[in-house]
Amino acid sequence: MDLARGYLQQVGYNGFSFQTIADRLGIRKASVHHHFRSKEEMGIALLDEYVSAFRGWIERVALEPDARRRLRAYFAIFETFAADRAKICPLLVLSADFYTLPEGLKGKLVELHDVQRAWLVKTLGEAKDSGEISKEIRTTEAADAILSAIQGALALARVRGTEPLAQTRRFLFKSLENRRAGGRPPLIG
Repeated sequence: MDLARGYLQQVGYNGFSFQTIADRLGIRKASVHHHFRSKEEMGIALLDEYVSAFRGWIERVALEPDARRRLRAYFAIFETFAADRAKICPLLVLSADFYTLPEGLKGKLVELHDVQRAWLVKTLGEAKDSGEISKEIRTTEAADAILSAIQGALALARVRGTEPLAQTRRFLFKSLENRRAGGRPPLIG
């Protein structure tokens, strides 16, 4: 699974095969099929791991009462991906391949997206309710803007390193703070 995860994050779902994995491990392709009947089954297993890991992360970060700190912790997940230019987040890489993915894998990708989006909407709502961000912020739109900005910054990180993600984080947090102070943020609103 580690090797498949690495290939997924480096070259995307369509960029590797069971043969690629077998060759790298020095085994026969049939040995890979022993563990997974199909590449789709392997992809679903990988996404199950990502969904499970994110849900576990949600439970751990929920202990933090400050919503802004939880949002910063969310960005830290992606900063880990950005630190390694060779790797990219599974949500981004699979979204690029979406129309070529098997249906079961598409469903799992949507689940991963929905879990992250729901967490963002909830966390932004809590920040709004506690006065950490403006009451005017539309949490669903803000969540979509954050998801989109992060994914775009991750794509740029492959070319330019971690700075696009750091700039995106600073911009989004400043936008939320500007809104809180009565200004109109350029991205969220």
